[in-house]
Amino acid sequence: MGRSRVMYELISNETVRNATFRKRKARLLKKLEELTTLCGIIACSVIFSAYDDQPEVWPSPTEACAVLEEFGNSPANRQTRYVMDQEMVLHRNICQVKKELEKE
Repeated sequence: MGRSRVMYELISNETVRNATFRKRKARLLKKLEELTTLCGIIACSVIFSAYDDQPEVWPSPTEACAVLEEFGNSPANRQTRYVMDQEMVLHRNICQVKKELEKE
């Protein structure tokens, strides 16, 4: 049996929302650490939240600054290679639908 699709919506209970945020944040950072270790990539994370005064920076603020500086020093075409805005996404989807219509 497959799992049912989960509908995401804002958690109304503040304490439950805070607990869920902390658990998901911990899982996200663990996955990021695994990704950097297993794939040999350089990554960082900066998480701003209403629950903490300071943003959480992984792995450390100095390492995150080094990663962001390296990204900033890379060529512009490499920085924006996979960046898409809403207009580009819609255009790509329209082209795909047009191709499908032409086939039929």
